[in-house]
Amino acid sequence: MGSLKSAAVLVVIAVVGSWASCGRADFGGAEKTYAQSGKLLKMNLKSAPFPHPERKNGYVHDGEFFRFKNHYDDNTVALFVPRRYRSEEGVDLVFYFHGWRQNLAGVLSSYEIIEQFVRSRRNAILVIPQGPKDAPDSFGGKLEDGDGFRRLVGDILARLRRLGISRAEKPGAIVLAGHSGGYHVLAQILARGGLTGNIREVYLFDALYGEADEFTYWLEDQKGKIIDIYTQDGGTKGESEDWLTALTGRGIRCLAARDSEVTDHDLMTSRVIFLASALGHDEVVYRDNAFYRFLEASQLGLTD
Repeated sequence: MGSLKSAAVLVVIAVVGSWASCGRADFGGAEKTYAQSGKLLKMNLKSAPFPHPERKNGYVHDGEFFRFKNHYDDNTVALFVPRRYRSEEGVDLVFYFHGWRQNLAGVLSSYEIIEQFVRSRRNAILVIPQGPKDAPDSFGGKLEDGDGFRRLVGDILARLRRLGISRAEKPGAIVLAGHSGGYHVLAQILARGGLTGNIREVYLFDALYGEADEFTYWLEDQKGKIIDIYTQDGGTKGESEDWLTALTGRGIRCLAARDSEVTDHDLMTSRVIFLASALGHDEVVYRDNAFYRFLEASQLGLTD
């Protein structure tokens, strides 16, 4: 596996005074980079995926040891709030979960996540939690605990109220996006994270390495939207094609197309979408602005 980088909920991070400089994560000056488009915040939250007891003694992958310190001790959650964000009764949030051997600074510098989010003009807040840091690990930490996702969203909303960004006490629509190894935390959130009814859309960026049943159960129970974009050599092609066959066999209507040929109308009107891509494993997130296109076709409202 390479770098791990549908109503939906978007979470935005704002920089306020000295609070923006706290925490372990280093955004590499990204706060200034995005200042014209909105506010990038980093929050250190007790409900963040890490630390978690299951990684207190580190983790071994293929004989390589990844210690707790520097890999599983970072409770940073990044948020981006668009410049024209409008506070409403419920906060729409968009979550992005990175894959293996990644960190927040790397996500911001390599995948154009904020740029695509800004371009979509969604009236939501973008949220990027720090997962296993620079480690080949798909473990979701506290987000694999029962109602762990509900607790994280609750803490984010409470912090947004304290900062005066939103007065809302409940989430609105939530969008979950994950790249590569990020698939596992998405599946766990859908299975036991709480707030399942708020999750409207799920985007898998070359990420379906398994747990298709969890996504299927959510599709059948909640009638949400899923987009699965996969590559030729990313290790997800067989799993995606098998899942497409299984869903069709269950009577779920699916659209299968090349990512270069799918139309905006297709993205807006189809509920289950499989996109075969000629791009590389990391490129599917940003090279053809897929994240932007998916958000633009979502049900999320627009900023002013």
